Amino acid sequence: RETEVLNTQQKQSDRQGRSSSLLRKTKSEKQRTKEQKKQQRIIMPMIIMSREMAYAQYPPDDKPYLLSSAKQLDEDAEDEKKHTTEWLKEHPYPGLLSTFDAKVQWLGQIHKLYEDELEESFYSASAPEGHDVVSKVLLDKAPSTIWLEVFVSLSELRNVSSDAVDGDRFAAGVPKHGCVAYTGAQNWDAYKNWLLEQEKGKDLVLIGSIECSKEDELIEKLQEFVKEMGLALLFRSPQEINEMQVRRACYEWGIHRIVGENLYCASEERPGCASYAIQINLKNGDSAAASKPNEVQFIQMLEEKEQASLQTEQPKTYLLVQRDDAVKKKRQLSTNDKKRKSSVSGEQDDDDGDEDDDDDEEAFPRTAEYFHVLWLPREYLHLNNQITSHFLDGEGEARCMQRRFQKGNTDTGNLKIEVLEKWLDHIKREMRSYRTKLCATLALTKAISLDTSWMEDNEFPEEVVKLISKNLAAYWRTILLRKDDDDLGIGLGGSSSSSPSDNDAQPDGQDMTMSESRKALLSLLSMFGKRLESADYEGKIKFNLKIGHSRQPKASSNKKQKV
Repeated sequence: RETEVLNTQQKQSDRQGRSSSLLRKTKSEKQRTKEQKKQQRIIMPMIIMSREMAYAQYPPDDKPYLLSSAKQLDEDAEDEKKHTTEWLKEHPYPGLLSTFDAKVQWLGQIHKLYEDELEESFYSASAPEGHDVVSKVLLDKAPSTIWLEVFVSLSELRNVSSDAVDGDRFAAGVPKHGCVAYTGAQNWDAYKNWLLEQEKGKDLVLIGSIECSKEDELIEKLQEFVKEMGLALLFRSPQEINEMQVRRACYEWGIHRIVGENLYCASEERPGCASYAIQINLKNGDSAAASKPNEVQFIQMLEEKEQASLQTEQPKTYLLVQRDDAVKKKRQLSTNDKKRKSSVSGEQDDDDGDEDDDDDEEAFPRTAEYFHVLWLPREYLHLNNQITSHFLDGEGEARCMQRRFQKGNTDTGNLKIEVLEKWLDHIKREMRSYRTKLCATLALTKAISLDTSWMEDNEFPEEVVKLISKNLAAYWRTILLRKDDDDLGIGLGGSSSSSPSDNDAQPDGQDMTMSESRKALLSLLSMFGKRLESADYEGKIKFNLKIGHSRQPKASSNKKQKV
């Protein structure tokens, strides 16, 4: 019994010991938890402050190439919303089907409110640009469908002969895109005569229209129109109708990229519908007709290949790059023509005339004889627009930053140095595929060479030399140009040294070991490089793209393509 009592006492003692130990452990854990929470209360404000600082000092995570902070962009959005509401209360939107004059008057009123606020301080004013507010309101209020009505000048229309028009495409396109009232024969001569009869006494003649979504790209729809009307060889450029009237209302207004952002109004051609009238300038009909057979065949081949690529996983677009010997060939052709004409007429031609016309872009027919074809991933179109508008005008930046871009002085040059540096860093670090890297780097190289005044007017000339010679050119030379065509996404693919399209466009006597697209790319980069080097009066910038022969990449390979 004594033994049992002792054992029972020992067990009770052990249980009490364990309980006190657990109690001490629980108290210790609670103490540690309290200390951790106390430390967290101290650290959390530091974390919150760091996030606030990043928000105020750095661009959004998805746009690291911007100079503006996320806070500045958000403040701009709030200011724009506030000003838009106030301005529209004072001068309401004139209505969907209001006249063109009413729209222009409204544009001038909004622009005047913007100028009044800027009189106090151009750089510190928070007001959005009047024309930006108007374009956004127009797009928001626009109907889902807008008709793009295309006009040409009377004199240019008279000069267009049927030889310069693609007859088959015109016959197929005029029922869809021609004037609503036309019911005559589906050939150009009949249509032209009808237009001249209908539009007597007018300087501008409506030649047709194309149905657009309000979100469509205006230039793309214009190109579609002239192509389907058989006028592709004649199309030169768009021009705003009543340009002087619009400029008096707002000198910053111009043709906008999106159809619905333009000054649409009630259509006279289609009652009850909204339309935007635009003029197109045409090339000389005789020169277009002279180059028509080869040029039409060449362009049609490229368009067919481009359309075919849109059905694949790797859609493409193309650029025409003038060959190095194009001017020489054109001059030789011109000389031979003059000699032949003089031998027929028996008269001596004067060869001392001005030869500037030989360098005119219109003087070069768009054929393989005068142009390389550079096939690029289709994402180049978007990246080119984005990077060019950002570098030249600061598009996408906060308004205070955009106004510094507009100054065009030393401060602007300093900003463009930063933009170049940021885009290069973004391309190298954030873009994953070499196809995207190629498109972005090509667009950036083009953008910085379009206007080189920033290279001469800045406070960091040595940084400019470093960025162009040791960074941009070196990136082309040591990274991108060492990749094969498949990795870069240039050309239309294939396992041979040049793709089928390249063979079609290859002139006799050229080196076939390098694809046509790579030749075009090198020619284009050489042209950009010459612009950049010529802008450096001290001669320190060297846009060197030469790589060793053993490191020259193959045109394409049989390995699995990288995406």
